[in-house]
Amino acid sequence: LKGVYAGGQYAVAYTIPNIGLARVQYVGPKIGPDNVAKEWFANSSAADFEGTAPDYLFPRIEAAFAFTGAENITIDAGLKYWLPATVNETTVTGANPDGSYIWADTGDKIKFNHAMNVSVGANLAFGDIGLLARVDTAFAGKEEATTSGVTVTAKEGFGLDFYVTPSYDLGFAKVGLDLGLNYKGASTVGDTDQKDNTVALGTAVWISKALSHGFIKTGVAFKLPMAQGDKGTGTAPKSELVLTIPIVIEAEF
Repeated sequence: LKGVYAGGQYAVAYTIPNIGLARVQYVGPKIGPDNVAKEWFANSSAADFEGTAPDYLFPRIEAAFAFTGAENITIDAGLKYWLPATVNETTVTGANPDGSYIWADTGDKIKFNHAMNVSVGANLAFGDIGLLARVDTAFAGKEEATTSGVTVTAKEGFGLDFYVTPSYDLGFAKVGLDLGLNYKGASTVGDTDQKDNTVALGTAVWISKALSHGFIKTGVAFKLPMAQGDKGTGTAPKSELVLTIPIVIEAEF
């Protein structure tokens, strides 16, 4: 039962009249603490781990507030704080007759501090003019691996996702412009910059037509070429220009 309760989801919310809605919740990990990372640590080394453990390994606390106190304006801000997790590193030592793995602790430990997330979104409407905007950030993520008493710390780079979509209602259809940015700062292992930073920038113009039971939307989208981290090669690669013409049709019956 301990694992069941730990893996549950518990939420409370409170509406402040004429102001907004406050929410807080706890979301537990999807698998119990006794085998929290076995499947992720298969064939890995505490002194040479890569990437971040999957989100479902970590319990988290979320808090958010939606401001609805002004006409035609909604602003929603939230925070995700992922609780730190320390696990014994495990490795595969063999296989059972049914094909399942045989696991054993290596005696080493890995401590994870999942990156915190802060997001802010806004939805504004002024007559025929509309505006959607959102910012998502990730920061302070790190992993500490201890092998034979020696600890190596890896820190994740700052992450940022941003988009803004102004639109205008022509009456017979709606037109809009999308602008989006995705940025991931370089990570470090010890004092070494991994130079694995990435950036993506895109834009699109679109038109949307409401139908009696849905809508149809099309436009032209561009992903612009941007310089990326060279990952220690000395040559910074550049992403390619990508042009797409998406068509979206949604219907309800």
